[in-house]
Amino acid sequence: MSSTRAIVLSLVLALCLAPQAVSAGGKGCTCKKGGKAVGTGVSPGKACMAAMMKCPTVSSCRRGRVCKERPRCRIGRKFVRPFYKKVKKPIWKVIRGKKVRVFIWVKVKFFRCNITCSPKGFSVCVKPGGRGDPHLNGFDGKIFDFHGVHGKYYAFFGRSSGDMLVTRIRSAKRWAKTGVEKTYFDEFGLKTSGSDDRISVSLVEDKGQSGVWNAELKLNDEIVDHEITLGSTQIKRDAVDGSVTVRTAETEYVFRPKYLDIAARRHLDVEIGLVGSPQTSESYVGVLGVTLNHALGKEISAELGTTERDAEFEQVLRGRFEVASLFPDISDNVDSLSGVVRGLVRNVAVPETTSWKAMSQLD
Repeated sequence: MSSTRAIVLSLVLALCLAPQAVSAGGKGCTCKKGGKAVGTGVSPGKACMAAMMKCPTVSSCRRGRVCKERPRCRIGRKFVRPFYKKVKKPIWKVIRGKKVRVFIWVKVKFFRCNITCSPKGFSVCVKPGGRGDPHLNGFDGKIFDFHGVHGKYYAFFGRSSGDMLVTRIRSAKRWAKTGVEKTYFDEFGLKTSGSDDRISVSLVEDKGQSGVWNAELKLNDEIVDHEITLGSTQIKRDAVDGSVTVRTAETEYVFRPKYLDIAARRHLDVEIGLVGSPQTSESYVGVLGVTLNHALGKEISAELGTTERDAEFEQVLRGRFEVASLFPDISDNVDSLSGVVRGLVRNVAVPETTSWKAMSQLD
């Protein structure tokens, strides 16, 4: 073998055997291979689909990242058997000449499906925040939607004596193909700890290009297009993707404008990461802040534990986190905005090897 060929071969072997770089946030989330799940439904197909939605998942997300969405699973083996259950069925009866709705117990056939799960691709790791119309990823790993009401302001994340981030909701009915009203984040207002400065980031259409939407940064109502340092707060704009990053003494916020000119869809997304350790002296507030309380082991209100698909959950979020303006005074409404049950608060220490992975901690 010539010396040249030997050198080339050694280089190839070195590249193949070299350790591969891994994303700082981890590879992602996947369905647990061999995991077991059980579901019920009115048909074998619906029962097995319900079981598949309960498949256990495995996450390799690190440094505070969480799964962007629930990873997809497939059914390995399954066993289906029928069973009967009594349920209430409404019927109409005429009682004393009046038509009255009453309920009767009837026996209904259901199916129970036991499955073995297997993975079907990965779900990527992301920082906690809000995206799209809007889909939220909580600090505790919870994935849920929050639509809000057009033109209303909602406390999003912060503390009463620290940073306070508020968002405004805007309607986009023309996105809806099924009659469901779509909404998105249109503007964010931020007041940082110990400062009276008002920082806002809003979604505005480019004056020179129709259908192109940018993130407009304002400081105390004045448009800013350059980097700023305000004490311990740094504000930067990325010239490539147009994002705005605000890093304070305790939190980093990244605002990203997104638009699809073909469908006239646009939204202002936000990613949130903690700088250092979370503040345990008081509770966090807001739609996303309550998920950090939960990750810290604080007992949140039972109504905030409602399933994500339940319409009641949306109503609870709207009622609990609505505020008066983009820069509100929340001092009199901390208990409601934090979602914490004061009599049941468990200030659990957060070990870095377990619960700490639910935090979005930066280096």
